[in-house]
Amino acid sequence: MKIQNSARSLATDITETSGTTHQFRNQWRLRSCLSALILGLTAEIAIAGPAPVPATPEQSAETSKKFDWSKTPPTTPNPRPGAFVMPATGPGYYSLMDLITGNERKGPPVAPYPPYALSTHPAFDVDFKYLAKPDHEKDFFDPVKRIHMGDDFLLSFGGQFWYRYMREADSRLTNNQNNHHLTRVRFHADLWYQDKVRIFAEFLDARTWSQGPNFSPSPTDTNHTD
Repeated sequence: MKIQNSARSLATDITETSGTTHQFRNQWRLRSCLSALILGLTAEIAIAGPAPVPATPEQSAETSKKFDWSKTPPTTPNPRPGAFVMPATGPGYYSLMDLITGNERKGPPVAPYPPYALSTHPAFDVDFKYLAKPDHEKDFFDPVKRIHMGDDFLLSFGGQFWYRYMREADSRLTNNQNNHHLTRVRFHADLWYQDKVRIFAEFLDARTWSQGPNFSPSPTDTNHTD
């Protein structure tokens, strides 16, 4: 009897120990799953970043008060000069650089100036509003155009340099040769306060040199900057 009781007691102990071990394993698995779930949610929150904060009524009102520069400055179409040429349209290469680089365009590039040297457009009426578009064609001098100073002021700079070599035979109704050089330098600044006040300033410097010994500079060829 003692042997049987001992055997039963040992079996009961083994059964209880197995049940406890099984219960411990279940608890360990449950804790592992919960820990993995918490880590996953934490990683997703860290990657996504903080949720966007909705704009307050004060911020919305402040945004609506900002001046809309998409239509300023107003410009007029460039008038065509005499004996003008019709610019190309449609797909193709619009410059030698396009041809060299294989840049076949779907249409003519957006440019503030006409595709010919003779321009009747005044400098204050050249349209650079296309620079506000993110996909506009880049230019080296883009940073000096449409400089926003706060929400209400807009500043732009521009200029031009021309050089010409003149070779005049029988110059000025004489039998003399007059070979000389001409340069033109122009610079302007354009400041806007919204669409209410505008200050446009421009200066010109025109010079000529190497005139023949029998000629003096023409008044139309010389205009030094004061």
